[in-house]
Amino acid sequence: MFKVLRSIYLVCILAIVFSCGTKPKQVALTLAADDLCQCFDTQGGRKSVKFATDIRISIASSEPSWCAVELWESDTCKNLIIKVADNNDLKKRSAEIRIMEHAAEIARINVLQLGCEPDIVVREDSVLIRDNLNFTLSMTANVPVDLRLPNWIKEVSETGGVYTFVAQKMPLELQERAGEIIIENKEYALSVVIPVSQVQGLPRFAVISDVLVGRTSSQEKLKKRLTTLLDTGKPIDAIFIVGDLTDFGAAVQYDELLSIVGDIVPEDVVVYYMMGNSDHYTQKGEETFKSKIGQPEHQYFSIKGYPFVTMSMRGIYTDRFTQTDKDFLTSSLSDAQENYPDKPIFYFMHIGAKETVYGTEMDKGDLGSEILKPILLGYPQLIYFSGHSNYTLSDPRSINQNVFTAVNIGSGIYSRIEYGYTEGMYPPNNENVCEGIIVSVLDNGDVEVERWDAARNEEICPKWLIKAPHDGSAFTYKNLTGGSAPEFSKKDKAVISKTEDGAFAVTFPQAKDDEKVHHYIIDVLDGDKVVFQNTRFSQLYLNSRMPHSFTVKLFGLPADVPLVARIRAVDSYDNISSPLLSDKFVSQPFIPSEGAKRPFADLFNIEFGKSGFAEDISPNKLKVTTGATAPKTYFNEEYGRYVAMFENNNTQFYKVDYKNNELVKNAFFTGFALETVYMSHDLRNAAPLSGKEWEGLGIEQEVGGQIEFWAFVGDKFKKTKSSVFIEPGKYYHVVAMYDRNAAKMHLYVNGKKAGETEVPGDLYIPKRDDCHWLGIGGDTHSSGRVNYPLDGEVVLARMYGRVLTDDEIYLLYKDL
Repeated sequence: MFKVLRSIYLVCILAIVFSCGTKPKQVALTLAADDLCQCFDTQGGRKSVKFATDIRISIASSEPSWCAVELWESDTCKNLIIKVADNNDLKKRSAEIRIMEHAAEIARINVLQLGCEPDIVVREDSVLIRDNLNFTLSMTANVPVDLRLPNWIKEVSETGGVYTFVAQKMPLELQERAGEIIIENKEYALSVVIPVSQVQGLPRFAVISDVLVGRTSSQEKLKKRLTTLLDTGKPIDAIFIVGDLTDFGAAVQYDELLSIVGDIVPEDVVVYYMMGNSDHYTQKGEETFKSKIGQPEHQYFSIKGYPFVTMSMRGIYTDRFTQTDKDFLTSSLSDAQENYPDKPIFYFMHIGAKETVYGTEMDKGDLGSEILKPILLGYPQLIYFSGHSNYTLSDPRSINQNVFTAVNIGSGIYSRIEYGYTEGMYPPNNENVCEGIIVSVLDNGDVEVERWDAARNEEICPKWLIKAPHDGSAFTYKNLTGGSAPEFSKKDKAVISKTEDGAFAVTFPQAKDDEKVHHYIIDVLDGDKVVFQNTRFSQLYLNSRMPHSFTVKLFGLPADVPLVARIRAVDSYDNISSPLLSDKFVSQPFIPSEGAKRPFADLFNIEFGKSGFAEDISPNKLKVTTGATAPKTYFNEEYGRYVAMFENNNTQFYKVDYKNNELVKNAFFTGFALETVYMSHDLRNAAPLSGKEWEGLGIEQEVGGQIEFWAFVGDKFKKTKSSVFIEPGKYYHVVAMYDRNAAKMHLYVNGKKAGETEVPGDLYIPKRDDCHWLGIGGDTHSSGRVNYPLDGEVVLARMYGRVLTDDEIYLLYKDL
């Protein structure tokens, strides 16, 4: 570390020169720190010091009679030749060589030479060890020497009088320690004492979340993240794994987690663990965590003189913290504020504070907690790291300083986005992610956050810089607006083409933004009227591998009128680009094939009657019952049949039971179609026909009124969003279809295809057989109630044991 100190010494000298002149100028002189002191034995000799400079210099020796100096110059470098004569005196002697620009000294080289009497000369008079644990001492002696070292320092080697030492890494709980290196010769009573002090450097640590060991691909992605973050060029002190350590809190999952961490993380890097909601999915969640991890749920400690607070969740719900938890947080933050003034407080908890970082806002997922926020509001120096949302680090909203500094840790083994986009919360390639961050405290007190995309082993730029002072006055990530709107280049085009099935599609390129485009709005216009609207997520979480262009199918277009596709790029702050317009095109009317017939609902066909009555009139005769509150029915003149009415009541629904029906279960696996006609009085999240408790499928209406089809395919729910947003009080005919052979989900609204999604894999119904039913008027729940109760009407509910054709679906709508 003395090398660094001597480099600083040289820089300081140059800075003094600048301040003395009338006008600052650029002075460039490169001289190695090791060359600033030269040692010679009694016989003297010659040494060469090589350096580079672009200025005119002169040199002089303070003792030219025995220490001569010459300057040899070339175009690229200079050599300082030091010639030292024999020393016939008993005592050692010293000289100074000054390097000057005009009359100003800009560097100095000290020269030491032994005399004839026994002696020891050491170039360094002290050593300071901070981050680099290796250091050297340069010694000249004319007698044998022995070394005495502190027990935390070891000699590694000696070459030509240069001794190399290595210090042990200091425990994180210590701030500094000191000792002495004693170089001695007992025969002549010679001793040189070199004070050695070791101080902790500044904290540098890694943070990840949502590990979910036990889930598909989780182990490999954990290995990728740890390997990437440990190999970023500088050593780290600690790793924080901020919740959702396991898929559901099983002991075997903790064993696997600890095995992976133990294999990859060096022993001198401390790993801190916190519990997330998924770690509580077993009854003995906390007990298993403590026995396997061996750490308390909450911790308060320091690393290199900076305060750290970690907290675990208390259960699967966001606001289950106890008064004891609140007291711990209050006392920890109060102590940190008092004992670590002017420093940030690093705080880690799985779920973020509501309305802070991306994903915690009410309109961006509402994946935050409110209960601890009042405690946190008094600490602007807080830097709060949270996961849970699995929203990507690539989105600039993943840092926020509106209250304190909130940092989203990023996506674990999958990513998702907020509600309201056609591709749903889990857009394409959302599993091709694994992210983490590196946090470093800098010399000036700033805190630097590196964002890392471990899936592609690349840093996400730019770095975030949390500036000092940490009192709220230097917040730069507050009330951000996203800068400029995205732009398409002048060469970009929106190109219309026909697909194999006769539909139209539009292809367009990615736009440019000063950060990143978040999504695209795709409209089809009939004059000024929007007749189709869709969105495409930019897949910004893929970073350098983001798609260069997108192709979007255009569904449900009006026939025989000129249409134009309009593409607009939107950034994360809703800044919208100028539109990219296609050429005009015309859609042809759909004409069903000659001889096409309406299909027969063979698995169930629910017919409503007076006084809330309902029955399955298909040959399958499934059992139909009501919730605790029976829906009301009335005769609807428009449809010429009884319809069911629902009043946003989670006990008011019909239950279509397929628990003991293999025909229905087989159809769910091979391919089927669900049909309903419904009307909603509002734009809330509602489920007219649905059965998805953990797994399963259903037709739903998202917040805002967009019609969707959900199905658990592979290892998670997949979603097909339609291009249709309902109008309250209006009836809609909806057919949702799963085709296992084609690996697709389809959604039709009012006889026209309104959306489709590729879904390779098998569809799974709920594991619990008490959830083997479909709700009419709400979505299945194991409590015997329903989620997302409908405030509206259902005209019919049917299921077909095969995939239907476009012709058949058109006729179902036409002949209502």
